[in-house]
Amino acid sequence: MYYVGSMSESVEQDLEFSYNMAFHGAGFAITYPAAMEIARIIDGCLDRYSHHYSSDHLIQSCLSELGVPLTQEPGFHQIDLHEDAHGMLAVHPVVPLVSLHNLNYIKPISPHYKTQHEAVKSLVDVSCLDPGRTLQQCICYERGPGFIWSVSVSWGYSVQLYPWAVAPKDLVKALTTFRSWRTRSLGPFTLDTRQLNLDWPCDLPVLFFLDHAARDGVNWNWTTTEYSRDLKQENGCKSPSFSEAFKVKTVRVKAPQMAPAEWKRAPRRQCCKTVRIEGGEILLVQINQCKPGQSSLSQ
Repeated sequence: MYYVGSMSESVEQDLEFSYNMAFHGAGFAITYPAAMEIARIIDGCLDRYSHHYSSDHLIQSCLSELGVPLTQEPGFHQIDLHEDAHGMLAVHPVVPLVSLHNLNYIKPISPHYKTQHEAVKSLVDVSCLDPGRTLQQCICYERGPGFIWSVSVSWGYSVQLYPWAVAPKDLVKALTTFRSWRTRSLGPFTLDTRQLNLDWPCDLPVLFFLDHAARDGVNWNWTTTEYSRDLKQENGCKSPSFSEAFKVKTVRVKAPQMAPAEWKRAPRRQCCKTVRIEGGEILLVQINQCKPGQSSLSQ
């Protein structure tokens, strides 16, 4: 018997309900045997837990009586957050994206669009090209004369370009562009985060968001996605590396389509390599499965 879902991102919510409860806004799944057992006790459960605020809390209480624990699946996203969810979406865990909830409580997920509907439609449309790769993070580094850039791709969504070296262990932590659900504070959250200092522009990555996506013109099993710079972001840092990074107008990402069978194996974040073309205005990123001995730090 399985009960599959995910907890809230805001610890405030998990303390109020349960760390072992799948929040129903994000959705959850129950296997047929578990559903059959719930059906046998549901009338009594409705009476015993009639004081519960929500149906997901009630279902979790019934499953607890049956001894069925929650199997955490991080691809379900309750998004019990306020303000900007970009920091979280840019560092999606190495699991398939299943759901996004509470989108009407946050800013449009891409600054390229005025409404949330338009922004989410862009993500849904690109996911049709490669559902398994949607939001999957890939990390690589661009090296040039006197500088090193850290590049974090969230496929089909955004690219974060850091004009300095950032370790992969830090790039997988979410920038705190968001606030908690109840108190709108900077945590605590159930995901790893990094503090974002908006008052110090030299601490901010250069941001790019999806602008175009299509099948690759040469290889139909590959996709080409292009991400254009957020024009609202100004270069407030005077370091040469930042000035060079702001010359990049587009990040072009080429990636092979992920086979569904890849998720049946032990997952691993894929590798990538970068090269600047068109006089440095385009940063080309090519994603591939990691070869033996290859890591994010090697190209």
